[in-house]
Amino acid sequence: MITTTKQTRARFFNHLISLIPKKFSGKLEIQNQEQQWQLYFNRGSLTWATGGNSSWRRWRRIFAQFCPFISLETLSFSTYDICQSWQYYIINVLLKQEKISPSQAISIIKNTLIEILFDLIQKDNLEILQVTSISCHLRADMLQPIFRLSIYEAFEKVKPIWENWCDANLHKFSPNLAPVLNKPEILKQQASTSIYKKFQALISKQMTLRDLAFYLKQDLLSLTKKLIYYVNQGLIQLTILPDLPPLAVVRAC
Repeated sequence: MITTTKQTRARFFNHLISLIPKKFSGKLEIQNQEQQWQLYFNRGSLTWATGGNSSWRRWRRIFAQFCPFISLETLSFSTYDICQSWQYYIINVLLKQEKISPSQAISIIKNTLIEILFDLIQKDNLEILQVTSISCHLRADMLQPIFRLSIYEAFEKVKPIWENWCDANLHKFSPNLAPVLNKPEILKQQASTSIYKKFQALISKQMTLRDLAFYLKQDLLSLTKKLIYYVNQGLIQLTILPDLPPLAVVRAC
């Protein structure tokens, strides 16, 4: 029976809420023993987030979701600026160059915030996170935010996603994990030939659960529930994938 995982207001969310009266501008650094995240604020509202072990994998997937006709590998960037976040800077540059629309930029930022806040709620319910607030003058790319999300609105968006995840008894399974075949011969015996071939094809792509849901155009929760049956049987294992490489930058001299 789930108890602590049903908490919807995590410790770090209480810390976020405490920043609102201060009109906090700066960043929060949140970390555990293996990972670190950064949340950026402007006058008490969230403007950007990054970090975790799938930072560029997440950024590339969300960018592809909302900007499907732009090939990231064909883009090159040259800058004099010292940016606060390279991922955010790229969005800002593409927006100013009118290669993406304001609505696309906002969708990328909003969905990034929601995913990272979900991950932080999950981590916070399984272990203790260290939270450090750093008041600072943000650099050029953050001075005029593209989008601002209040803490309360962020909480209301993430809360039902986390509760549904817990209701499905998935609280210990991160959507950033990737399925791999653990006992392929047994799975081949138990599953139909078509299902087995489908598993082989999908798992060979080395994608996280979130990647697979996007690739297959399926709901993340529904897809994960299907796969977890085989995980619980020991036929599929969930593992951590290395992050994808960042986009290169050519510094202007």
